[in-house]
Order: sequence, then structure tokens, then C-alpha cells
Amino acid sequence: SAARARCTAARVAWLQLAAPLFYPPPSTFRLQSTHASAQALRNLGKSRLDAFRPWGYAKSQDARTIGRRYCSKNATDGASGDSFVRRAYVWSHHIYAKKKKREIPELAKKLQLSGFCSTGKPGFIIVEGAEENVKRFLGTIKRWPWQRLIVRSQEDSDERAFDSFKMTGAGGGEKNDLREVRRIMEEAGIGDNFETVAGISDIRQK
Repeated sequence: SAARARCTAARVAWLQLAAPLFYPPPSTFRLQSTHASAQALRNLGKSRLDAFRPWGYAKSQDARTIGRRYCSKNATDGASGDSFVRRAYVWSHHIYAKKKKREIPELAKKLQLSGFCSTGKPGFIIVEGAEENVKRFLGTIKRWPWQRLIVRSQEDSDERAFDSFKMTGAGGGEKNDLREVRRIMEEAGIGDNFETVAGISDIRQK
């Protein structure tokens, strides 16, 4: 989309500014960029550019983070208004409690997160959306009582893998069907992460 193109251009431009290939930098730092990158930088505001000092700023700010901050305010992904999507993969020893089965989707909906929760033993929760909302989701469920809960991994993506948040899996006291979990993830295009969230890669390494 046009918004995503502007987002990418901004990130490229910030990287060009924040990561000079030489040190010390000259007193005048000229940006060699595409028209799209230059336009993206102009959109940031002249005052912010005038105050920018390439090398010093790069030492205290990660260029990738700078690009995200710009994009989170100036682009949309068509699903939630986010420029990039944070995705978290959570494994639980089990998810049986009716209260958790009710509150997990309620919390995801409140925070505008998509993904799925697969109940049973073991349990899986995959959520995606705005970075801050994913952090709030994880922070909340970590305060709940669990036998064991692990955030296996997190990643950033240009788009969502799921359109909504769904509940699936086994009933109370039953084993989860890992083949079904794998199928859901593969259909969403994130099947490569199944072994990580299921802990299979850890077992193989041992």
C-alpha cells in the first residue's frame, strides 16, 4: 500500500542518516536518497531535522526503533492502524480453566489483537497487533496463575497473519492436537515457527 511504501522509505532514510559509514562525520551531512525517502523525511517536520546530529543521535537511538516510531504515527496496515505488527508466540503447560478461556479472547478483543488460542495440554496463544498492545496483553496474562507459561518468541511483521482472534483446541482435561495447531499456523503463513512455540526445537537441541 502507499502507507507501507512511505513507511519503508522513512526507515531507509533514517538508516541512511543514523548510520554514517565514516567517522568523524563532516560538519555538513548530505543525505543521498530517493525522492520517496527525502519526502518521508520532510514529513517528519523541519524542526526535528534541524536538531538532528547524525553520529551522536545514532549512538543513543536505534535506527530501526526510530523508523518504527515514525511509522506507528504516520501509516496504517489496513487492519488496526499499525505500521508494523508485533507477533508473540506463547506456550503454556495447559489451558483448562473456563475463566481463562473467557478472558483471553476478551482481552485480545479489547486490545485489538488478532491470532488464536488453542486450549488443552499444552496450550498455545499467538497474538499480533500494535507493539504496545501486545506488551499489555503479555503483561496481563503473566499475572494470572499458571503451572507454566513461556513467551517462546516475538517478531515484527509488515502485516497481520490473522483477521481476528479465535479460540480453538481441546476441552477441559484433554490433550491438545498439535497437528491442528500446526495446520492453523501453516495456513496463516507462520508455520515455520511451530517447532519454536511448541518447544520441539529445544528438545532436538538437547
